[in-house]
Amino acid sequence: GALAIGVYGASLVSWWGLVFIGIGGFLVPAYNLEWFDGRFHTDLWFAVMWGGFPALAGGFSQTGRIDLPILLVSAGCGYVAAAQRRLSTPVRRLRRRTTSVHGSITDENGTNETIDVAMMTAAPEGALRLLWIAMVLLAAGLVITRWP
Repeated sequence: GALAIGVYGASLVSWWGLVFIGIGGFLVPAYNLEWFDGRFHTDLWFAVMWGGFPALAGGFSQTGRIDLPILLVSAGCGYVAAAQRRLSTPVRRLRRRTTSVHGSITDENGTNETIDVAMMTAAPEGALRLLWIAMVLLAAGLVITRWP
């Protein structure tokens, strides 16, 4: 479905959009299905495919060109996706494969805090919640700036 919408969009904006469709049509299943022994299922490719590439394709579809602002937004989205992946990977490990966590943190005043899965996941999950809101706001702002 997405490929069909892309072809239609390319017919309206620029046939160069077919390049994005071809690249995306390859990269999405290559990542998700772990083709080529998982070479595309890495943190780098996650950042490119779920952050930078969609922003680049979206910018091109809005303007019919690739310029410095689009490249900067695309790079920024790639870095946000990389941060999201960096935060979610250890949380996913704790949630899926960890059977127990033991320990405590003692402050200089003698206060003890127990280390458990909830404590170890609270900060990264909070940051992830903020990141998705930030991306929605960023996308909304970019759409509004392009609104006729």
